[in-house]
Amino acid sequence: MSTTALAAISPAATEPIDLRLAELRRMVLNSVVSEHSKRNYAKALDDLFLFAASRPLTRALLMEWRAAMNKLSPSTVNVRLSAMRKLVSEARRNGMLGAEEAANLTEVPNIPEKGTRLGNWLTREQAKELLAVPTVPPSRANATTPSWRSWSAAPCAGRSSPNSPSRRSRCARAAG
Repeated sequence: MSTTALAAISPAATEPIDLRLAELRRMVLNSVVSEHSKRNYAKALDDLFLFAASRPLTRALLMEWRAAMNKLSPSTVNVRLSAMRKLVSEARRNGMLGAEEAANLTEVPNIPEKGTRLGNWLTREQAKELLAVPTVPPSRANATTPSWRSWSAAPCAGRSSPNSPSRRSRCARAAG
């Protein structure tokens, strides 16, 4: 990690920049849950620190960093930009950056992802229909009732009061 990579962060502070950057990096990595995200954010921040070298963190520098990642996929670049935004957010929360400066730094846009998704995708109506299907397994349905009837009738069956809110909502979902 470069000692003066992000000189714009708290230049008047008394502790060395290396310690502040290491602490800030640790805070960012602790703020994400997934081990994969931690690994990707760590790589992104290390790359940013190396790229910044001794220059202060500015929007122009971040746009240059974004352009320098042109050989990477758009999703990779966008993950790295997310890590940078998290870094700036943590710096602002901890008094290392002002709100206006942090807002300016986080306005670096993502790279648009192009292409089409492969496979068969549900329409909005198909998804709603699928989600409306009750989840009573056929094995619990009456053996004499056809399976399509048991799935739609099962939510209304039961011992709850005919006017109970849970029964009304189950029956309304079953009725469509």
